Amino acid sequence: MDSLESLINSKEPLSDSQIMFVFNQVGLAGDIILLKNDGPRAEAKFTVVILSGDEKFSGIRQDSDDLSFAIRKVLSKYIVGR
Repeated sequence: MDSLESLINSKEPLSDSQIMFVFNQVGLAGDIILLKNDGPRAEAKFTVVILSGDEKFSGIRQDSDDLSFAIRKVLSKYIVGR
């Protein structure tokens, strides 16, 4: 399976299994990842948030119409912050 770093650098849309891999890796690290689909909103329908399980860092949030982009943005900040 890919590493979190390699998923950030990829230009391809994330597959379902890659998205689940991200969720599992963040959870295994003791942190929390949330995905919200706000369908009625005209723009930035996806919100991805990573929260620290033990207050190591403040919350990281990204809104976007592109789920892969939003996940990659929070992951890049998450990797630097942990």
